[in-house]
Amino acid sequence: MMGDAKDILAESPSLSKIIFRRFWSKWYNKLLLGLLSIMVFITIFADFLANNRPLYCVHQGETHFPVYLEYKQWIFDTPRPDAFLNDDWKSVDYEKAIWPLVAYKSGELDIDNMGFVAPGKGKKSSDNWKPHLLGTDRKGRDVASGMIHGTRVALLIGLIAMFIAFIIGVLLGSMAGYYGDNGIHVSRVRVILNVIAIPWVYFWAYYVRRFALADAAANGPFFFLGELFISLVILFLVFGVAHLLASIIERIPRLGNKKPFPLDSLIMRGIEVVSTMPTIVLVLAVVSIVSQSLFWVMATIGLVGWTGIARLIRGELMRIRELGYIEASRALGFSEIRIMWRHAIPNALGPVLIHTAFGIAAAVLIEAFLSFLGIGSSADMMTWGKLLKQAKGEMEAWWVALFPGGAIFVTVTLFNLIGQGIMSAMNPDEG
Repeated sequence: MMGDAKDILAESPSLSKIIFRRFWSKWYNKLLLGLLSIMVFITIFADFLANNRPLYCVHQGETHFPVYLEYKQWIFDTPRPDAFLNDDWKSVDYEKAIWPLVAYKSGELDIDNMGFVAPGKGKKSSDNWKPHLLGTDRKGRDVASGMIHGTRVALLIGLIAMFIAFIIGVLLGSMAGYYGDNGIHVSRVRVILNVIAIPWVYFWAYYVRRFALADAAANGPFFFLGELFISLVILFLVFGVAHLLASIIERIPRLGNKKPFPLDSLIMRGIEVVSTMPTIVLVLAVVSIVSQSLFWVMATIGLVGWTGIARLIRGELMRIRELGYIEASRALGFSEIRIMWRHAIPNALGPVLIHTAFGIAAAVLIEAFLSFLGIGSSADMMTWGKLLKQAKGEMEAWWVALFPGGAIFVTVTLFNLIGQGIMSAMNPDEG
């Protein structure tokens, strides 16, 4: 009987699965997810959709795949064929060539078509010249290419920033809501050793490695993530040593006495502190001090935007931990960690998913605002905000206002509607 009860509890669908089934049952929600899938496809394959290199070409009897070669060079640092040593790919005499849908790379200048050329028009500059489908901006950059690569920037900003916020918010909020101030008991020795470990973590994980972290951040996000991983390993090692020493000292009589640890109160005070920080001002400060990099924009939005998620899941878990199936799980002998992660958190994610969807829309708006101001991205990177900025005072160049402005509107509306759809799935009687 005990085994049957465990199987039933393990196989019962979580609230998150039920919400997704209700969400998927509506045709307009399927349409929203279809539009989101198109944006994800554009994000992944942006270089195959808009590039100044052919997708396939035959030159001097040899077959090449230049866009694939671009990825190969970037990953494996392979040499470029002698025929393609220059960057003017349209000047090469191909025997056969298949070009991307938009034959212009993001930020590529068409000198012969500067000064707001209307869609479909322009001066032919070479035999391989392709028309600008959505026109050009003031500097002769293709608007269609900027729109495609701007989709990648907007979606990455929204998804990665809210992914960071989601992980931090769910982790801290679930611990605060499930354990409260009386759910975890620790000894004073363990608390003291962890407090002593904090300055050592700062010294070994950051102070000693601050120049390596700064150089990695300047070289790019992937280099920075590698160095950050090393710092995190050092952090866990230092705290691991502190806990190991605490486990040894706790064996001494009277030093091993455990008392309730006010985890909920500490996390709530942290939420209150972070909530007072204005996101845009903090992003401006970080990118001005550290680097004009999208990585820092994403990281800053994520490190500030987790408080709402933490509050929501904390409130849900404070309710869920008192329900009957949680008590039944304890009676069946499940550990508290398993109960929290396998049964409590999945049933508390509904409001969190709503907040996350709205948060992605807000992150896209923040990125558009920052790029409109020329902040947070390199000078040669095309974004929707940069394109929209050029429409200021240029009413005749309607395409640089209509297309990026429409893309921002559609994207923000899309994620807001997804959030509304999740909300309706949580409350089917109201929908």
